[in-house]
Amino acid sequence: MLIEPLSLGSTEALRGAFLDLELDVASSYYSFVYDSARQAREGQAAAFRADGCEFGPPWAWVMVDGDRLVGLYSAVAGSALRAIRLTSSMTLLRGPEATNPGTLERLRLAGRVSLKPDASDLYLSRIGVVAHARGSGFGRTLLEHVVANAKDGGLARIVLEVDPRATPAVRLYESMRFKSLGEHAVTDSASGRQYIRRWMARQVTPAG
Repeated sequence: MLIEPLSLGSTEALRGAFLDLELDVASSYYSFVYDSARQAREGQAAAFRADGCEFGPPWAWVMVDGDRLVGLYSAVAGSALRAIRLTSSMTLLRGPEATNPGTLERLRLAGRVSLKPDASDLYLSRIGVVAHARGSGFGRTLLEHVVANAKDGGLARIVLEVDPRATPAVRLYESMRFKSLGEHAVTDSASGRQYIRRWMARQVTPAG
């Protein structure tokens, strides 16, 4: 099993598997913002192609077994995240959903409960394992890799958001010494959809 950066030189099959898993990992976000799986896929593709995407290169890592994807994570330096999110927002506003007022409103609402890291934080944007490999300890291995990268980068904390109803994920974070910073929720009045995020953080002791 190998953990390596996802790059523009990665195979088309690996990039495709990565995007499929990312849709699953971030399903609570996509199902809140978009009206259909097709629209979610289009929004994801537009963001991934943008010059700056919080779940794409150079922030994305993949766990592979040979040529098969096992898991992924994306971790962004807090100092870079604001500019990345601005670029992603501008990309979406130029896309086909820009004329859908419901989507735009839900994008705005989701942004209200998105964690805003400090410059010295490492923001864990995505982490997940393919369905057939869950429960085998790969999520913990990925999270240990995140911690090591934060230490090597001299960052003070790792911060993340999680759906508090995702019990296995919450338990994993708690077992890795992440502490809750509170929960934040928004409701879209037009559709009745609710988006809930628990903010969590772990202090990091830099390497050396």
